[in-house]
Amino acid sequence: MPSDPGPGGTAPVRLGGGLLQEKRDRMKNFLREFDEQRFLILFNNQAGRPNPEGLALPGGGHWAGHYMTALSQAYADQGEEVFKDKLDWMVTELAECQKAITARMSGGGDAPEIGRVTGKFNKGQAEYLRDFTIAGWTWSRLYMFLTPRAGSTGNTPRFAITSSGSGGEQQINGDRELPTNDLAEGTGTLYVNGEVAGRNTAMTLNPTDLGNPGNRWIGPTIDEFHIFNRALTAAEVQSMQDSATGSTNGGNIAWYKFDEEGGSTVEDSSPNGRSAGIAGDGGSGGGDADWIPTHAGYLGALPEDTVLRLGNAETNTWAPWYTQHKIMRALKVVTKMGEWAHLALTIGDKNHPDYTGNLTRADLNSMWDLYIAGESGGANEVFPEIYDLTGDERHLATARALDNRASLFGASVEDKDILVVLPENNPGPRRPDRLHANSHVPQFHSGDSDYLDAARNFFGWVVPHREFASGGTGGNYPGSNRNTELFQNRNNIANAIAEAGAETCTAYNMLKLARNLFLHDHDAAYMDHYERGLFNMIAGSRSDTSSTANPGVTYFQPLTPGSRRDYGNTGTCCGGTGLESHTKYQETVYFRSADGSALWVNLYVPSKLTWEDKGFTVTQETKFPRDDTVKFTVDGSGQLDFKLRVPAWATAGFNVTVNGKAQSCASPRPGKYLTLRRTWTAGDVIEVHMPFTIRTERALDRPDTQAIMWGPVLLQTLGSPTGGAGSFWEMSLYRHLKLDGDYSRAAIKQTGTTAAGDPLFTAPGNLAVRPYYISDTQAVSSYFRRLEPDVVFGSLDTGVPNRKRNDGLPNYDVPVAGIESPGSDGPTLLDVIWDEAPFASHEDFVKVVNSTVTSFVDAGVYSAEERAVILEKAREAEEELA
Repeated sequence: MPSDPGPGGTAPVRLGGGLLQEKRDRMKNFLREFDEQRFLILFNNQAGRPNPEGLALPGGGHWAGHYMTALSQAYADQGEEVFKDKLDWMVTELAECQKAITARMSGGGDAPEIGRVTGKFNKGQAEYLRDFTIAGWTWSRLYMFLTPRAGSTGNTPRFAITSSGSGGEQQINGDRELPTNDLAEGTGTLYVNGEVAGRNTAMTLNPTDLGNPGNRWIGPTIDEFHIFNRALTAAEVQSMQDSATGSTNGGNIAWYKFDEEGGSTVEDSSPNGRSAGIAGDGGSGGGDADWIPTHAGYLGALPEDTVLRLGNAETNTWAPWYTQHKIMRALKVVTKMGEWAHLALTIGDKNHPDYTGNLTRADLNSMWDLYIAGESGGANEVFPEIYDLTGDERHLATARALDNRASLFGASVEDKDILVVLPENNPGPRRPDRLHANSHVPQFHSGDSDYLDAARNFFGWVVPHREFASGGTGGNYPGSNRNTELFQNRNNIANAIAEAGAETCTAYNMLKLARNLFLHDHDAAYMDHYERGLFNMIAGSRSDTSSTANPGVTYFQPLTPGSRRDYGNTGTCCGGTGLESHTKYQETVYFRSADGSALWVNLYVPSKLTWEDKGFTVTQETKFPRDDTVKFTVDGSGQLDFKLRVPAWATAGFNVTVNGKAQSCASPRPGKYLTLRRTWTAGDVIEVHMPFTIRTERALDRPDTQAIMWGPVLLQTLGSPTGGAGSFWEMSLYRHLKLDGDYSRAAIKQTGTTAAGDPLFTAPGNLAVRPYYISDTQAVSSYFRRLEPDVVFGSLDTGVPNRKRNDGLPNYDVPVAGIESPGSDGPTLLDVIWDEAPFASHEDFVKVVNSTVTSFVDAGVYSAEERAVILEKAREAEEELA
């Protein structure tokens, strides 16, 4: 069985020069320059510890965990002390925060100093409003405003209101950016600094439709927050640029000036006197926290009760267990936090006046069902590791407490795909009909047999049934939902790219899941997925320009034709996983067998492996994926099996030599591992050549919607389609194909390279095509529409229409909103014929044409006369196809 290459995962492997090193170095440069003190502000606030002067911009709790993991990986990579120094400082300071929080269990603290706070306003404050205005000043550099839209550029504001979840949102989307490093004012019809930035004249919802919402939060950093019971005029909005109230006299429903110098309350200056409670101090002043810990060992950037009372409408906050996981994942040896987590998930918030007793399984299920507060990351992966350290069975019980038993786990064990369900079939009382992708992938990074079965089945639900050509998942479409973070219907690919794309975080977690499953099953299919996701979603998520202001990574990667990627994401979930992804490229390149008898080469990445216990050093030299040749140099001697992955896409050959001699091992099979078994001596050289070909991949639900692949890399077409919004680039390609079926020899030709060596192609219609991993903000299209109206073989046109077979696929002239999508769509005759390429001879080609067109005749698609015409032209096309 394969296992990790050694302690630390990345330490025995050094990355060599090439595409991934370029991406990694840009991220390491950001890590060197970013001020780690920012991460401690919120932790210090909870611990009642002072913060350094001059730190006006706190970092979120979950990002602290991602940042520490990235520092450890960056240090392991080349041993640069700057990363270790930053990490040592953070670990030491967090330990002091943990001690300070636990020490307060026997006594209270003073009220916090008010900086800019995360607070909540009272019940009844806005629920009866129909016409209304919300106005306030905000600092746009600090927090993201709702979920960024796929393909959006810049920091544009968005207003949303819903009474039926994300699918029922009515939105106003801004068309101009919030200014950075400045306070900006905004209201209902979206204004930015007094100017209209967005309108939606079709909105019907208002606060009276919301009932009593549980989340009545005002998030930092803000100032002069107003609620009015009428829609302000444009002139009134403009007047507020000059003073806090302008000509309005202030919000008549609520008006928070934030002028207090201390205390636990923000005074309401409206006639209603509805003062707001402070849930946490977002300022940099430090001071004593105003809450008393319930369980020893807590460490967090939020008050403990926001974690303990997850799912309670009065304390609900964004994904507190997600934050705990990222911190624990980074610290590794976290037995004190493990003790706290066990108490938190069994006893719960025992100090609360409404405490009713220990948490039940039903309580836990309800917690994890809550969107999006119930997102727990991979918290259940940490506790078995703590168990390995302590042998304490309570830590295993804690891991199991994090299972989503009612809504997902049992169905995963039984292989019943319920990622999307109809409302009447929803198994959880608070579960969304569509599960949040990034919330649920990490739940399957676990241990015993039921968990392994669940993980295998879950992976199979996503790959290939919800996988885009880039290796990502997500998307949305009209009438379904407008939240790209949710899973889509099974086999819903073409329709799910109608408006958006894939969340980068989900790809990060799917790669972790594929890696862990491979360690159990050593199935090359998991590594094929890993390779696709790595060289597309992950490599493509990091901008090709350097920045020390932000990590320069994507949140969503849009697939809508003509869309553009947006890079940045300081403080977001994808910004955090991006810190990790681009500092651990080498972690899956090699695995060793548990008994030390074999070395598994999973990825073709320039690198150097030092296997001290075995006495071997292996240097891999390659420009992959810019080139298709690889050279391994062995330094060491003795018996060792080299297991080389033969990618599933390597259908044009996988040629291996050792010291210049072709190997006589069994013919390599794409999607398997090839074993070189021999006694090695220092200086032995293995060379591999796996010719890249260009192929197309059809969307599972719409065969004419296709992606162009070059080896493992998705190729994107530059520019926006000429047909306007919602249109695709259109291509006709079959007339260019030869017997080998390789589009790169005919239809889509390499016509140049970038300065870095990335291949550039030209497609019919003089369209420019390039690799997905090139990361800039140009308009690109990941999918195109295939137009093949007639059956042709080269330049020979049969005159017979290239008809579709009825495979029951949806008819997508109008996007389908329901779970079931029956229809009459299917692949064309030429699709099915060329699926069999490459052909060894023209005779083999004619045989396939004969059998295929005969099956279409049997299905009533063609007549016997049309079959005869098609066969005659196929026989005549020998020179055309040679």
